Amino acid sequence: MKQAFTRFFGFLLALLCLGSCAGTRHLEDGEKLLYKQSNTGTDKTERSKLSEEILLRPNTRIPLLGTLGASLYERGENVFDTAKVSQQKRDFIARIDKKISERTLSGKKTTGLQAKKARKVERYDNKLRNGNFLMRTGTPLAVYDSFLIERSRLRILDQLQDDGYFSAAVTVETQEKKRKVTQTFVVEEGEQRYIDSLNLRTGDPTITKLISSSASVSFLTLGDAFMVQNLEQERSRLNNLLRNNGYFEMTESFINFEVRYAPNQKPCGLQHGFHRSEYQWLRPGE
Repeated sequence: MKQAFTRFFGFLLALLCLGSCAGTRHLEDGEKLLYKQSNTGTDKTERSKLSEEILLRPNTRIPLLGTLGASLYERGENVFDTAKVSQQKRDFIARIDKKISERTLSGKKTTGLQAKKARKVERYDNKLRNGNFLMRTGTPLAVYDSFLIERSRLRILDQLQDDGYFSAAVTVETQEKKRKVTQTFVVEEGEQRYIDSLNLRTGDPTITKLISSSASVSFLTLGDAFMVQNLEQERSRLNNLLRNNGYFEMTESFINFEVRYAPNQKPCGLQHGFHRSEYQWLRPGE
């Protein structure tokens, strides 16, 4: 019992030491660590939804153990040698190919050797892509990257506009202390647009009648908030509706939406129609 406790205590102490080793000590010259991150001002939009648009996240910190995942990754990266693994792969392929050649010349089957070669080469390739066991178990150190942060800011802004916040603004506030960066995405949503009119343009009375008869199951409803997601669902619904009614050449690319709104007003109007160009409608039976 005492021996088991000693082993457990030693293991825990090793984890504590390993976790405490992660952080700025692993940074290269000129690098900074993204330590903390948050977003504010999202009273009307789920924060978790916007967080999915952020491309760089701080390392997870475990109480007492610190950034254990980053420690494991860094430890694994320190001993990982891609040149050595590549050489091992080449040596293995040379050996296995020699055996396959010998069995082929003697008229014996090589199915088992071919399968073994494929499995082993895939393991080497996986190791070259994803690193050794410690690297695959851990997570890379969250080195601050201003380019990724700007891309994240633009992705958040795009998501807000897709959700009807056309006048939204997103800025980034940062604080740095001892090469550790704490940053906040500050979101100003503005007013959300809602649908106040819907107009349909098809150039074909038969199609207009068919679409109008199914309006009760439309994803676009007067008074609802403007959402690009709903437009995409409606496009897919109309495409399926027409194809199921004999318009077999129909594709979603023929369906377009035009959004019209005044900059200082909340309502927006939607006109959805069909690009005809060189496409000829094929009515049922034609």
